[in-house]
Amino acid sequence: MTKNWGPTQLYFSKSSPRIGITRRRWTSTNKNSLAEHAKEHFKSEPVLAKISPPVIVVGGVHGQYADLGSILNSRFLGFVNYRLVFLEPSSKCIQIIFRFVFLGDYVDRGENAVACIALLFALKIHFPKQYVLLRGNNETKTINNACKFREELVKKIGEDDGRVGEIPRSVLWMPLACWLEGVLTMHGGISTRLENWKNIENIQRPLVDVNVNQLACDLI
Repeated sequence: MTKNWGPTQLYFSKSSPRIGITRRRWTSTNKNSLAEHAKEHFKSEPVLAKISPPVIVVGGVHGQYADLGSILNSRFLGFVNYRLVFLEPSSKCIQIIFRFVFLGDYVDRGENAVACIALLFALKIHFPKQYVLLRGNNETKTINNACKFREELVKKIGEDDGRVGEIPRSVLWMPLACWLEGVLTMHGGISTRLENWKNIENIQRPLVDVNVNQLACDLI
């Protein structure tokens, strides 16, 4: 079964709880359309996102597409962490049972950073209330350039049309922390500058240079 969103396709299997992106050549138009849609979802979320349990919290993915697939598709702590329920036999409506919070660092280090962030963007677009994607320190221009993510972007989608920056620009709107009914999650750590929730909520986006806000810098 396939659910479509513009140029992006996710596939779902009825026989087993599996999810992924259709394997085909991604063009800069595909990726940038995906990034633009994801950015609109990030912009609509508060800097301090909120989500209710049951929630699975995932640390840095770092371009490891196979590991990301295992997290989404396999058993975790003794139960199926990703289950698809077809509401009607002929319906294309899908309900995701568990919610996910990803703590950032989707790119760099691994060889499939573009595929990882594309899959997570697609999931965010299809299921915006059940996936929270926080920003990590690897979602910054300085580290992207140093750790070769931009190089991977250019190699895999090209920059002939000058739009290779759409994915990096979309992450500038990601939330920086998430409240899980009693648990505060973020990529970095608790800042000495954090006195109350308003401190996080008042951080202005897009956050191009995290160093201009010490609290934001500590969170990611």
